[in-house]
Amino acid sequence: MTVEHRTEQSAGIYGLKLPAGVGTDRFLLTRDEFLESLRDGRRILASDGTYVDDVTTHPLTRQGVQTLARYYEMQHDPAYADIMTFESDELGGRASVAWKVPRKKDDLLARRVLLELSTKLTLGTFGRPPDYGPVQAAGLLQIIDRIESQGSDWAEHVRAFATDGLRHNLMSTDLLADVQSDRNIPVSDKPGRLRIVSEDESGIVIRGAKPCNSIAVQGHVGSILTLLSPGINLDSAILAVVGANTPGLTFIPRESTLRSGSGWDRPVSRHVGDEVDAMMVFEDVFLPKQQVFSVRNEAILSTYYERGALPQWHILARLAYRARILVGVADMVVSVLGTDRIPQVRDAVADMVAYSKTVQAFVIAAEDTGHVQNGVFVPNMEFLAPGRLYAIGNLGRIMETLREICGQGMISRFTEKQFSDERFGRYLEEFLPGTGVGAAEKNQLFNFVWELTCGEQAMRAGLFENLNATPPGALRAFIYRSDRSTWADPVREILARDVSGS
Repeated sequence: MTVEHRTEQSAGIYGLKLPAGVGTDRFLLTRDEFLESLRDGRRILASDGTYVDDVTTHPLTRQGVQTLARYYEMQHDPAYADIMTFESDELGGRASVAWKVPRKKDDLLARRVLLELSTKLTLGTFGRPPDYGPVQAAGLLQIIDRIESQGSDWAEHVRAFATDGLRHNLMSTDLLADVQSDRNIPVSDKPGRLRIVSEDESGIVIRGAKPCNSIAVQGHVGSILTLLSPGINLDSAILAVVGANTPGLTFIPRESTLRSGSGWDRPVSRHVGDEVDAMMVFEDVFLPKQQVFSVRNEAILSTYYERGALPQWHILARLAYRARILVGVADMVVSVLGTDRIPQVRDAVADMVAYSKTVQAFVIAAEDTGHVQNGVFVPNMEFLAPGRLYAIGNLGRIMETLREICGQGMISRFTEKQFSDERFGRYLEEFLPGTGVGAAEKNQLFNFVWELTCGEQAMRAGLFENLNATPPGALRAFIYRSDRSTWADPVREILARDVSGS
């Protein structure tokens, strides 16, 4: 460990640039305070080879940041305050519901109302909406007894992180997966694996890389949560939290899915923006001991499915609300096209509704059969895993159904400039009207559906959902391991009966 890594740490919690006042007498950032908190010198290497000076203004990140900023703004709006905030006895003031640890089922239901709001805000295109990250902290509290077995200090670090998130209204995400590289190289030998290179009583120094989930580039902190992989070295067994502007940390984001065009031509991407997936490179990054929850403890890593129940619940509930948005779009399309009387169209919409209700039913079942563990209300993973498998396994079919309902309208789309052309714009208006709407209004709806189901952002979102927090193969493996030992008992009882006298 070098002295430089310690002295370079920025002032403030996790090295963040947070405004004075937040965390003392009030606990909700304003929109402007959130934007200012991101101007902290974090290092980001953009896809064009340049470095991002300011995430609030750079084309790669600014629109997504504005969406997150709207989330903070809504916390102060009386129309949403009771959904997004609550009176915290712990802090003595109003704080974010996103960071409220669910202690009973009603707390989880309140979080689901917030989740519906965040899904509407992002139109379901953000796999990591702003209220997702805090559930990782709650998941760690769920296994606090296991963490405490390492020593009481480690458990206090977890509790402090949950309180810090609540007190400072942090935007958090998780760093879960490992860098994908040659599978022929043993995990312990992979050069890019994140690992501890030195440590002392003050903290650890880590080196390597981690893919970060979506909004980490545009947020405050990320939870480092190592998976238990065959052959993993214990120096890679790390649970911790890192600030986005920590010295030695660099984000390398993918190319943006945003393309040129007006908000009329790109009504989804220009309204919502892009959540920026990236790889995080750690060049001998120092993490103070207070930011570390567990090191070199393989048993803690094996709790992934257990502490992952709340994140899995959040993902499934978001997919249920996203499905409702898709059904709403389908209803608008058939109304504009005047096809709502066609039996095949009605069947297609009914199929979409059934998908939405089925995913929602899995969420409700998981909540209704949940339990309290270490003071945290935990939904039932026995319903969440098959629910996730059903939701992602059928999402592509539902998207294709929506595209089929749109018919030729998905192809015969034109730009705002073409509609405003002095000579030919009037022909487009004359030739392409909808049922009860003009051609331009109909065209804009199909622009919206295109971006939601066909565009580059939609393709990225589809890939993300299929791989997000446990891919289908791992879900099937978990479901297969579930206890069904008594399910065949009625058959065994019948076969065991003495029927010789019949």
